[in-house]
Order: sequence, then structure tokens, then C-alpha cells
Amino acid sequence: MDVTVIGLAGCGKSTLLAALTGQDASRVPIATVKVPDARLDKLSELFKPKKTVFVEIRAREAAWPGGGETKRRSEIDRYLDAIKGSALFIHVVRACVTPTAADPPDVTRDLYQLDSEMIFADLVVCDRLIERETIQPLEAFRKHAVHKAKETLEAERPLWSVEWDETDRAGLAGLNLITLTPQLLVVNLEEGGQPPAIPPAKLFGRHVIGECLKVAAEVAQLEPAEQVAFAKEMGLGEPAAHTISREAFRQLNLISFFTVGDDEVRAWPVPAGTHAQKAAGRIHTDLERGFIRAEIVPQDILLELGSMKACRDAGKLRVEGKDYILHDGEIMHVRFNV
Repeated sequence: MDVTVIGLAGCGKSTLLAALTGQDASRVPIATVKVPDARLDKLSELFKPKKTVFVEIRAREAAWPGGGETKRRSEIDRYLDAIKGSALFIHVVRACVTPTAADPPDVTRDLYQLDSEMIFADLVVCDRLIERETIQPLEAFRKHAVHKAKETLEAERPLWSVEWDETDRAGLAGLNLITLTPQLLVVNLEEGGQPPAIPPAKLFGRHVIGECLKVAAEVAQLEPAEQVAFAKEMGLGEPAAHTISREAFRQLNLISFFTVGDDEVRAWPVPAGTHAQKAAGRIHTDLERGFIRAEIVPQDILLELGSMKACRDAGKLRVEGKDYILHDGEIMHVRFNV
């Protein structure tokens, strides 16, 4: 899963990447973080596979060019190209003094500034499409979606805060509207500080994490076995990589299902509400195309009984069809024919 770290200058974007990797962000432009999952650890202990595969988050940094309506169009275009394809924005706002920021910290001010600029950038795209309609008419489904997006943006709301049906999403596809991408908010705190109150009207459904990123980056430099204990000692609760990756899942409404065997035990992320056949396609397109049925068992029952055979013998291994909706933590074995 690809995410992009955004925020105004001096907010702590590079420090957040360092907190995820334990390395200087200038040397590691893309931070790859394994999403910790104790359930996967236990399944790996049971099967002792050749390989255990965790969900990975790949995070990169992008600096907004700034400048409001007077910004150069070329700068916006470069920025939009840089953040294309992100599943999530991790939006860093500053509640602490940092070496590269001149203004005193003000979370609500900074949040409003970047939100406004991103909304403005999307409004420019919508306005241009609508202005060109006399020369290049839009298809009906795209026209409806673009006009709905324009109304939302003019109300100073990001597009991620609105429910879009499949037809409208198809109408906005390919337009690279940046406020369609959901956001997770990370407030960069002073050591020992608490996140300030943010008006709910400014959150637009974003989850909020408060982290002292300077301390979190120091914790990330330790050996993995030491990080959890030291994070607790420093009052962080857990390493920042654990918190942020878990909250990224929650912001995107993702669940994990598992596949198990002697060769590999793996976690697969899918949106909550995904049907078995569609989830099978995450493993391989052939499994979705030739889907016959899925054998399903919750991971806690498998761990209790000790093997898939024992689950089958105990009547705990269910056979489900293509329309079955997967639940978080279930193990799926796909029967297929192509």
C-alpha cells in the first residue's frame, strides 16, 4: 500500500519518515514499514513456513509548493504528479517548535491552509473541465460527477468527505483530484505534549494521532526488540511505525485475511465488506476468475485446534460461496478451476 506524507514546510515530514524507518529520510526516500500483526506471528509459529509475509506500507514525502492562488501552475502540476497513485495521505501538522519553521505552532491554522490549497487545486481542475464543455462535451456520468465535485469544493469540503457511488467514482477517475484521497492526521507534538483540540468541522472524518516525532525517530533507531520497551518508557505507548500503520488501516477501513501453509503464511489487506471471490483476486487473478468456493476458518479457532485438518474434522471449516463477505482475521483457502 502506497501512502504519501504531506504537510507545510517545517512540520516534521522527514522526521516522520525517520520515525518509520530509523534512518535519515534523505537516504531513504521511500520508507517501507511492515504492519505488525500478532495474529500473523502466532500463525507463523504454528506452521513454521519458509516465509512469513506481513502487509507493507510504502511511505514517501511530498512538499506542497505553497503560495495560494498566486502559485505557479507548473509547481502544482509537479506536485500532483509526485503524489499520484497514493492510497492515503499522512498529513503532518505541527504543534511544536521545529528548526525550519518560523511561525509559532498553530494546528488549526496550518490544517486549514493546506486543506484550502488542495481544495483550490481540485476546483481549478473541475472549472477547466466545465469551461471546456462547449468544445469538448463531457459524458453524462462524468458531467454529473464533476459538477457534484465542484459543488462540494465550493462548499470548502474535500472530496474524500463525501460518499461517492461507483458511477460517480468512475466519472472522477483519471482526473487526479487530490482531495479524493483519504487522509490520516499526525500531530507533531512537543515531548510530553498532548494533541490540541481540533474543531470537528475541520477534521472531515480524519483520525488523529499525536506523536512527538523527534522522540519517535530516536526510538526507531534502536533494535526492534528494544523499541517497544523504550517507547513505553518514553510515554509513547508503542513505536510510531506500529501506531501509524495500524491507524492507516483504520482510516482506510481495511481488514486482513490470511493464507497459511508450509511454504508461506501471509496477510492480505482488503476493504471491509469485500466478497470472497474479489478477495481471492488479491492472491491471484486466476483464483478470482476460476473461483468455485472458499474454505473459511477464523484464525483463533485454527490456533486453538492446531491444523486445518483438525478444523475440518471438528466441523469448524466452513465452505462459502463467491458472495460471502470476509471478516477480519479469517483464513481463506480458495478452490478454483481455470
